[in-house]
Amino acid sequence: MHTPPSIRPRSALLLLATCIALTMLPFTARAQYITVDAPSGPAGGPVVNSPFYVQAEAPTCDGANTSSFGYSVDSGGTTYVSGTTIATLLSLGSGAHTIHFKAYNGSGQECDQAAPLTVGNGVAVTAPTLSAGLPETFNLVASAPTCGGQTTSSMDYNVDSQTEGSPISTTSLNTLVDSNDSSGAHILRVKAWAGSLYCETDIPFTVTGGIAAPANVHLYTEGSASYIYSGIESLSNFTGSYNDTCPPNSPGTGNQGAVNPSQATNEWQTEPDCGTVGNKTNVSTTYPSTGVLYGVNPDSRQYGFTYSETGGGVRWFSALTDNSNANAATHFIYDVYVYIPSGSNVGQIELDINHASPANDYYLMAVQCNLKEGRWDITLNGGWVETGTACSVGTGGWHHLQVESHHDAYPGTGIYYDQVSVDGNVQTLSCSGGCTNVEKSKSWSESVGPNFQLDGGGSNGSSLTAYTSNLVIWYW
Repeated sequence: MHTPPSIRPRSALLLLATCIALTMLPFTARAQYITVDAPSGPAGGPVVNSPFYVQAEAPTCDGANTSSFGYSVDSGGTTYVSGTTIATLLSLGSGAHTIHFKAYNGSGQECDQAAPLTVGNGVAVTAPTLSAGLPETFNLVASAPTCGGQTTSSMDYNVDSQTEGSPISTTSLNTLVDSNDSSGAHILRVKAWAGSLYCETDIPFTVTGGIAAPANVHLYTEGSASYIYSGIESLSNFTGSYNDTCPPNSPGTGNQGAVNPSQATNEWQTEPDCGTVGNKTNVSTTYPSTGVLYGVNPDSRQYGFTYSETGGGVRWFSALTDNSNANAATHFIYDVYVYIPSGSNVGQIELDINHASPANDYYLMAVQCNLKEGRWDITLNGGWVETGTACSVGTGGWHHLQVESHHDAYPGTGIYYDQVSVDGNVQTLSCSGGCTNVEKSKSWSESVGPNFQLDGGGSNGSSLTAYTSNLVIWYW
C-alpha cells in the first residue's frame, strides 16, 4: 500500500527528531581534559603580580586529539597557539579576571577550563627569574609584605606538585631550593597567605646542570640581621672618595681609582686594574640597568668603559657584610649570569672572591674566563696561569657562569680551584702542577668580597659593555 507523503512511520519520525535535536546542541564542554599548571590555587584563584606566567596543556579533548587550543581573558577574543600547550606571560590590570582555556577536537567537541585570579599585591620573586636555566639546587629570594592588600601571615614554596612543608611565619624567603631532578622543565611555586587570601607567583625553569651548592650551604641570616650574599648586583654604588690614579710606574692608569682604605660595605666600588696596560675612561656601572634584562627580572647591572692600547681592565668590588658563618667558611661558589652585547670587545671576564678570616688573613681566589684564548685562567702568586680547561661565552645572550674554589682552614695557606661551569657544563679545572695557590696576606678586615672584572679584548683600544644578574656567593 502506498503511504501518503504527509505520513511517516513512527521510527522515522523519532530518528528525524533526534537528528534535529543533535544539530541544535552546543559543543560539549569538558574541563577535565585541560590541565592548568599556572596560575594554580583555590577555587577563587590566587592573587598574582603582573606580568604573570600561564601554562596549560590539552593533548586530547573528549577522547580525541586536540585540533586547536587557545585562551581568552574575561570576555575578550580567543588567542590560539600552535600545538597543545600554552606557556606565556600575561600582563593584566589590577583586579579580578578569569582566563578561559579552550580546546577543540575534530569531532565537534569543546573542552573548557576557567582559571580565576586577582592581579595586585602578590609575591615578588627576585631570584630565580623567569625562563632561567638553573642547577638542581638554586637560591630563592622572595618577599610578600602583603598578600592581596592584607598583611602576610606566612609563606612557603614547592616545585611542580611536590608536597610543600609547613608554611613559615614570615614575609620574606631566602633559601636553598632542591628541585630533586637533574634535568627537565619545572615550575617553582612561591606562595603567601593572609587570612583567606592566597598569593602565588609561578616561575618556570629548566634544570640545566651546573655546580650545585650542598645542602648545608649558607646564604645569610644570623639572628635578626640580614647579610647580602644573593642578588648582589642590586647593591648601590660607593659614594665615598676615590683615589684618581694608579700607583706610580703601574702598567695601567685610570680616571676612576681605587677606593680609599675606609671601604663601605655592601656597595659596589669601581677600581682600575693597575696591572693591565691601557688607560680606562668613561668608566660606569648602572643599577638597575636601562638596557638588557634577564627574563622579566629588572635586577641587572650594567658595566662599561673605554680603553686604550691593549685593553686595560676595570674591576667592580663589594665587601659584603660579614657574619660568623662566612668567617669560618672555607668553600665558595661564585654564581652569576652574564650578558655581553654583540660587538662589545670583552677579552676576559674575571670572577674573584676575596675572603678575610677573623685573623685578617686574606685569601684571594681569582679565576677568569679568557675569551681571547678560549680557556680558564687562575691566579698563582700574583700572576695569571693558563689551565687546560676551555671557556667560551658568546655574545648576544645570557650565560650562566660558576666557579667553585676553597682554601685551607685558618691558619693554612693553600687555595684550591675546583670546578667551573658555563651554562650547566661542569668541568674540573686542569692545571699543570695542580690548581693551587698560596696567595694569602694580612691587613684586611673580616669580609667576603666578590670582584667582577672586565678586560678589553682589542689591541688598539675600544669600548665595552656587559651586564650581570642573579649574582650569588655561596659559602660553607
